[in-house]
Amino acid sequence: MYHLKAGAANFEAEIKKGAISLNGNTITPSAYKLPNGDTHLIINNKGYTIEQLGWNETHDALKLRVNGKLIEVEAKSELTILLQKMGMGIGTSSKANDIKAPMPGLIVAIKVDVGMQVQKGQVLVVLEAMKMENAIKATGDGVVKRVTVSTGDKVEKNAVLVEFS
Repeated sequence: MYHLKAGAANFEAEIKKGAISLNGNTITPSAYKLPNGDTHLIINNKGYTIEQLGWNETHDALKLRVNGKLIEVEAKSELTILLQKMGMGIGTSSKANDIKAPMPGLIVAIKVDVGMQVQKGQVLVVLEAMKMENAIKATGDGVVKRVTVSTGDKVEKNAVLVEFS
């Protein structure tokens, strides 16, 4: 399932076996690749020529030209939305955000100390949940201000684990 936003319009879209469900309505487009690389779609006997102009990963936005009209579509999967809610999504800044527990669990390892410089993607804490170890990583570069947990602590979802200055 994808959540799409184009201007003021919001849509929920899902692709299944060549059909597209858009806000619960199923459509079955015919798609043709044109020699110049554009795509031509036919939906309900109406044609659309689509040129993909670019993808902005930071904002999950796709720039398209549809029948000559410029359109920017924000497209987020349910996983992307969940990660953003947990503070783990791709941000516009490379500065680390405070790290919260994405689920309840047991702290089995702490890989950082106060004052330590960390880089985006570096493992900070290992959290055991449902018999699996989950490496909780930095969302950006930063300096550890405070580690709020200790090995062996049980934490709830959204508990702050590491703070950054």
